Amino acid sequence: MLIYRDNVFTQHDTGKHPECVARIERVNAMLEANQWTTRATCPEWEAASRASIEKVHKTVYYDQLKTWCDAAAGRIEADTVVSRGSWEAASRAAGAAIDSVQRVVRGEDARAFCAIRPPGHHALASGPMG
Repeated sequence: MLIYRDNVFTQHDTGKHPECVARIERVNAMLEANQWTTRATCPEWEAASRASIEKVHKTVYYDQLKTWCDAAAGRIEADTVVSRGSWEAASRAAGAAIDSVQRVVRGEDARAFCAIRPPGHHALASGPMG
């Protein structure tokens, strides 16, 4: 089992939004309490590159999201919140997803768990979505 986790994910500050720092802290505590972090491989990985992100998201959205994060814009749509720490967290989260899939496909392990945030699973190609 591969496990991806990093303290950078606590820097994505969403305030009182349900997708908050406490959720990832609880996941990490559970991983440690059940000794998953010592039984699994915890690889090093890089943040996703612009080129990798632009395979999924439009350039204009990439640039806008970076601007919003740099400005700590807060709520950028009905259910999406960004802070100054969101860009690095999101880039590392995307990098973890990419790296984990590549390692599993190469046969380095049969499965991976990414304890990452922001989740990003609703994002559109051209904009955010809660």
